Amino acid sequence: MIKKIAFISLFLFSGLLAGAQGRIKLVQFGLKAGVNTQGTELIRPNADNYAFSTENRTGFHIGLQSRVNLALFHIQPEIVYSMNKYKLAGDAIGDGTLPDTRAKIRVNTWDFPILFGVKALFIRLQAGPVFNLSTYNTIVPESQNVPHIVYSRSSVSYMLGIGVDIIGKVTLDVRYHGQFKRPVQNIYIEGMDQGREIRTRTRNWLFSLGYMF
Repeated sequence: MIKKIAFISLFLFSGLLAGAQGRIKLVQFGLKAGVNTQGTELIRPNADNYAFSTENRTGFHIGLQSRVNLALFHIQPEIVYSMNKYKLAGDAIGDGTLPDTRAKIRVNTWDFPILFGVKALFIRLQAGPVFNLSTYNTIVPESQNVPHIVYSRSSVSYMLGIGVDIIGKVTLDVRYHGQFKRPVQNIYIEGMDQGREIRTRTRNWLFSLGYMF
C-alpha cells in the first residue's frame, strides 16, 4: 500500500513539475503521416501442394498522436491507420496438376501504440506495446487462380523508436515495429476445399513526419 501511494505521489508530482515549466505543455495533440517498409516473412512456407513466397512493397500510415509530458519521462498514445502491401506467389508442387497463383495483397490495420519515452535535449527514445486491429485486405489478382487470405483479426505487437522535435512542434520519428507472436494466416485458392495455414513474421520500419499543436 505504501509503495502504491509513493508511486502515485511521484506520478502527480512529476506532472505538476512539468506543468510548471513555461515552455513545456503538460498535454499535446497532433497529426502524423509517413511511409512503412513492410517485411513479411513466411515461416515454413510449403503447405500441402504449394510453395509460397512473398515480395515486399512500401506502404503508408496516417493518424493522430498525443503526448503527456512529465518531469522525467513522457507517455505517447496514438491512433494510426496503416496500409501495408506485398506480392504473394504460390508455386504448385507435386504432380503438376494444380495451377500457380499470384496476387498483390494490401493489408489495412488500425494500430494503437502506447509508447513510454525519455527525452534528452531534443531527442526522444520510446518503446511500448501496440494493439493491432486488422480491418480488411484487398487482393489484386495476377493469375487466373486467385488466392484468398484470412488474417488474425487482432494482435499485440511492440514498437521501438527514436524521434526528434524541431522547434517543439514538428516531429520526426523512425520506429521499428515487431511482433510478440507470429500470427496465422489461412490461404484459400479457388478449386481447393481447405485453406493452407501459414505462420508469418512481419517486421516494419516506419518513417513519420508530424506536427504537435
